[in-house]
Amino acid sequence: MSDVERPQAVFIGVYLAAASVLLGLFKAMFVPVPGPIWLAVVIVAVILALVFAVWRRHNWARIVLLILFLLGLPGLFLMRDVLMQQGAFSGLILLAQTLAQAIALYYFFSRRANAWFRRSAAVASPESSAPQ
Repeated sequence: MSDVERPQAVFIGVYLAAASVLLGLFKAMFVPVPGPIWLAVVIVAVILALVFAVWRRHNWARIVLLILFLLGLPGLFLMRDVLMQQGAFSGLILLAQTLAQAIALYYFFSRRANAWFRRSAAVASPESSAPQ
């Protein structure tokens, strides 16, 4: 695998992360977004920017996505009453989004993806290009 060739794990992870965002947008067409709409737009933009950064081989972006995912999980349990009031359709979409995000993160941190991100850091490091 060359330095520029993305592993299939990164392709799959990016597609799953993007699908999660699309599911959220689809859900927003049928279920009112809690809170101000501008906040939802900002969240979607930030997540898409992070997914694009992962695509561009920025290791920090996949770490930020993992942190945001882990921080969001307790919120699902804290807001379970509100989520239950939105109905089964909303719950199924939320479950699909959460699973897609979890699987995307699994792929982002798989062995091949890790190697790809490490090579990126080694290429960018000035010490790696210095003669020995």
